[in-house]
Amino acid sequence: MASKVGGSKDKRRSCAGRGELEALQYHILREEYVLGMSTRHIMVRHSVSESTFHRYRRDAIVALAGEMARQEELISLALEKASGAD
Repeated sequence: MASKVGGSKDKRRSCAGRGELEALQYHILREEYVLGMSTRHIMVRHSVSESTFHRYRRDAIVALAGEMARQEELISLALEKASGAD
């Protein structure tokens, strides 16, 4: 998961154009899973309560899982198309 969250500079740049909520969700995941920050440190850094932190993290994981599933489906379709061309 860490490579999906923190691997792309383009993803980080695109956060600036997204809503604040989506950007905060991204930063929560990145800081916890890529940078290894503690939950408490992230909550203080972003001035969010514990319940808000967990809700944002849960929503971000759901969004990330949906995006990964979409990408896997696109790869699967591309592989099927490529194998059909042989």
